[in-house]
Amino acid sequence: RHAVCENDNGRQSKVFVMGGGETRDYFEKHFKGLMLQRPSPVARDWALRLRAMGKEADVFAQLNGEQIWDFLGALVARSNLLQFQPWILADVASYIKESQLPVDATDIWNGVKSGRTWDLDAIQIESGNELLHDAETNRIPLQYYLDRFECTDGKPPKRVYIATSDPEGVKEEISTIGQKCPKGQYRIGCSTYGFYFNRVPPNDGTSCDAFYSRFIVDIAHFIIFSRVRTFIGNVHSDWGRLIRIFRLRFIIGLGCHGEKSPFTLTDTKVAVGVMPPARVPGW
Repeated sequence: RHAVCENDNGRQSKVFVMGGGETRDYFEKHFKGLMLQRPSPVARDWALRLRAMGKEADVFAQLNGEQIWDFLGALVARSNLLQFQPWILADVASYIKESQLPVDATDIWNGVKSGRTWDLDAIQIESGNELLHDAETNRIPLQYYLDRFECTDGKPPKRVYIATSDPEGVKEEISTIGQKCPKGQYRIGCSTYGFYFNRVPPNDGTSCDAFYSRFIVDIAHFIIFSRVRTFIGNVHSDWGRLIRIFRLRFIIGLGCHGEKSPFTLTDTKVAVGVMPPARVPGW
């Protein structure tokens, strides 16, 4: 059974209530083929519904392959369709402010909307990597991440937020590989860094409060990683793929009909290996 609803533009739509599995099956049988047809007036209409400008929608209707998914990701990131409940965002903002990051506190309330990039870089340290993890710490050493930054010799210190399950261990590693400078900064290689660390929530089991605390940390990291200038971390996980989507930005002076890429991925790197391609949704 379905309900018939009328959109703001007067167009009527059939609305079905479905579960996750049913939604995937419906996508496979109905929408998958439509999304890949090019050129496509239907695709242009989808882009407009995601708040694309007319010229952007024209370009999207001509795209093929992986560019389709990155274009959609850039639209979703800019549209602010993904929003959190006010009380969740308030707790996330509180967490970020208590981390003493050098960002405008009021800017945190912009949430995940693609907007001003923060004057901050971020590292998400992975654990359990079979090839590169340190036997004692069970994580990839910090040096692998720092090597991915460009040398900033003679420039202002690079401000880096580090998200890790072992902040004390990483601080010990920094004191080993770096030379301490004034203002709590460290000279490592040809760059000077000012480090900021995440707060690890109490590991008090499976209570609702514990789950909520970890959830707030995950969302805070998602927002931070989406807004920083450079992100080095895991983009293979579900959270990582979402972070990659929200680091997509449209290029000013959009090219027409594939003359040049209409979007760019802001400086995003993995500690080891190569950046994976855009994940095709649904199949």
